[in-house]
Amino acid sequence: GAGAVALWRRYNELLVSHPVATKSATTAFISALGEVIGSRLRRARTGEETLTLRRLGVYAVFGAGIGPVFHWWYGELERLTQLAKPRWPLLFRLLMDRLVLTPPVLLATLYYLNLANTGSVQQTHAAVRRLYGPALLANWRVWTLAQIINFLYVPQRLRVLYGSVISLWWNTYLALSN
Repeated sequence: GAGAVALWRRYNELLVSHPVATKSATTAFISALGEVIGSRLRRARTGEETLTLRRLGVYAVFGAGIGPVFHWWYGELERLTQLAKPRWPLLFRLLMDRLVLTPPVLLATLYYLNLANTGSVQQTHAAVRRLYGPALLANWRVWTLAQIINFLYVPQRLRVLYGSVISLWWNTYLALSN
């Protein structure tokens, strides 16, 4: 109702006045929420409670850091598209996103999340070696269509929010795979 409209209006005002901080807070919240959902699913599957304040913090810090990265990336991607003037701008954006940004960001994500949760470099290396290939393929399957929609229909200022909503599922997937 009216409360949702007022909240949406305020969110859009914050995107104009404090875009990076707003996107950082949004991605922090949604990343932490993904961990809450993932922990509940893990508990239903294994009976083990895995939600801790530490894990919640790890995901929130990750989200707070990745929001500004994507804010920068979407702006840079628009700038590069204008410079390159490709024949097919959607394909250019999609290939840049999927092949240039995704592999290193996913690798860094898996390293950070595993190292922050285990505290062990050796366990992190083993986990990343095991998870990276399947996670990259899953990322390409899920995020390619999501990014096509993002680049075609979502205004640039809302792309991080859109990605954060899609990432709720993705973060839950990552939480379950760890």
